[in-house]
Amino acid sequence: MKMKKWLAPVLGLVLIVSPATGAYAAETTPTVKTPASDLRATLDYLLSEHYALAVDTMIKTYDGNKAAPEAAKALDQNAKDMEPAIASIYGEEGGKQFEAIFAPHNAATDDYAQAVKDGDKAAQDAATKEVDKFVNDMASFLSTATGGKLPEADAKQALAEHEADVQQVFDQYVAKDYEGAYKTYLAGFEQIFGAGKAISGAIVAQNPDKFDNTKPDSAAADLRSALTMLGSEHFALATLSMEKGYDGDPDYDYVNWAQDQNTAAFKAAFTSIYGADAGNQFEKIWTTNHINAQADLAAATAAKNY
Repeated sequence: MKMKKWLAPVLGLVLIVSPATGAYAAETTPTVKTPASDLRATLDYLLSEHYALAVDTMIKTYDGNKAAPEAAKALDQNAKDMEPAIASIYGEEGGKQFEAIFAPHNAATDDYAQAVKDGDKAAQDAATKEVDKFVNDMASFLSTATGGKLPEADAKQALAEHEADVQQVFDQYVAKDYEGAYKTYLAGFEQIFGAGKAISGAIVAQNPDKFDNTKPDSAAADLRSALTMLGSEHFALATLSMEKGYDGDPDYDYVNWAQDQNTAAFKAAFTSIYGADAGNQFEKIWTTNHINAQADLAAATAAKNY
């Protein structure tokens, strides 16, 4: 299958090759590991995992995949893992409040997928209302918790964009618009990392002493986040590709197209730092010894060619 390729913008890529900002220069040692950068990385990890699992759970639920219950359990575990991260900053009560708002919306997205599968419009509407309630309640929580450092309107916009991405990927998948679904999937990954940057920035601005007056948006922190995004996106897409290759699913070629976009973005990142030759070397090793090998493994397993 030949498709016109597009390169998903890499979050913060321009900052990788830009001169150090004032915020970065203020830190005594150029390093990707600071208290503020660690906070951003933790949120990047948890939020991107949530995004990937939410999409995966909805699609598996709709398809009647026997792994759907386990995918839902993983999504629920992700919510539980978020609580201690919030509690470490805002106390046990703050962590509990966060989970009480966050956890139910996972069930609502799963309910929406099942309702679409069942053709139950009333259940779809009920699930959508629950997600809308989550957006409003979580925006209020984040704004209050950060003392307004993250304005409620900004939080609401970011949350609404995330929920729209998840639902759009699912809706496009259901409509068999697989190209559109994976374009949206890539855009949604970038969006959720932007949310992590905004939330970490607000928390650090509220509590600078807790983070040794370091910044979550230094050039080094942006580099860390950009590579984390690409690595997380790769892992999610590689897993999907192997599953769908094994099952012979109709969107298999499209998830591989999305992997190509991820590889191109990785190559661009390496090229921006080490030059074109290094970028080409990375692409050759990454594709031949890694991406293609995974596809071969899935195909061989499906054919029982051990």
